[in-house]
Formats: sequence, C-alpha cells, structure tokens
Amino acid sequence: MTDARADHRRGLTLLETLLSVAITALIGGGILGMMAAVSNGIMARAETRSVLVRTSAGQARLAAYIAPARCLLEARDAALVLWLEDSRESDTVHATEIRWLHYDEPEGALRLSFIEFPTWWSETARLMADAEHDVGSDWDAVLASYANPGYVTSLVLLDGLSDLSVRTGVPDPLTARSIHLVASFASGEGTIPMALGDTIRHHDPPIR
Repeated sequence: MTDARADHRRGLTLLETLLSVAITALIGGGILGMMAAVSNGIMARAETRSVLVRTSAGQARLAAYIAPARCLLEARDAALVLWLEDSRESDTVHATEIRWLHYDEPEGALRLSFIEFPTWWSETARLMADAEHDVGSDWDAVLASYANPGYVTSLVLLDGLSDLSVRTGVPDPLTARSIHLVASFASGEGTIPMALGDTIRHHDPPIR
C-alpha cells in the first residue's frame, strides 16, 4: 500500500512567501541604488568635463585681454576695467581703448563690453567722439554715456556661471599686475569653482 503522504507536494507557507518577496525587494532596491549611483557618477563626470572645456575657452579669451593690457583701471567684486592699449599714443586713456568686464548675474555670464563707433563715420568724427578720461573717472558712467546712443558692443566670454569674484591682491588697481578670477559654475550638486586669470605683461599706467 502506497503512503498517500509520499505523493503530497509541500507548498510555500505564508511566512516563506513573505520572506521571498522581501528578499526580492531588497535585491531590486540594491540594484536600483547601484544603477542610480552609476548614473549620477556619469552625469557628474559629464558636468565636470563641460565645466573644464568652458573654463579653458574662457581662460584663453580672458588672457587675450589681460596679458596685452597696459594696466587695470578698476577692480570690484565682480567687475574689472582694463586700459587695453594706447592707440592714440598720448599716454592718456581714451574711450575706445577701454575694455569693461563684468559678471552679468541674470545671464550667468562674464561679459566684455567696449566702445565701437559706426563704420560709416569719418575719421575726424571718430576722433572727436573718442573722449579722453582721467584715471579717476566713474567708468560705469563712461560706459553708460556711450551705451545710450548705441555705441557699445558686448560679448560673452564665459557662460553657465552662478557667481564670479575678482581679486588683484593690491589696494590700488593701477599698480596691479596679476588679475585672478574665481568663476563658480552651476551644477546638479551645487557649484564647481574654477580659477582663471593672467598677468599684465608690460605694465604701463597712463600719466593721468
């Protein structure tokens, strides 16, 4: 006589079912967590590479203005004014020889501004409009006086910023030779600060 219990197939108890579900959930959660960590790491590396590329391009553009400049006229927390050249060979500062760099907070960009007169003007008209300015001038007011009639051109040197600070290491900007900027780039986990800057190669301030 065959024992009926020999053909009996034992099923899972409720406890075993709950344990198997819990283990599956734990394993699934671990896999999801690992995938999220890998994904975040890839995104962070991509952001860092993007910031490095933008910083490199911004550094090259910035150096193209700082290195050949005659001197620094003004430096503030997020702005600087350069006397780029003495095109009139007068040892004094004229409007078209100045370059304004400032942090445009709404746009998140380091912006360069300079004065450019219409190409159809005569040379005499340009020389008359290209006023001479004392080293103690209000440079924001000077820029605004040329911006109102539309003689100011503006370019973006560096974008994607959340903050910018300028340091020269000396109290008098006219004596500064090295100009340092810290550009903070917005990222998914806060900000990424990057150092930029250069040295004025041939420091030669105006006579007044």
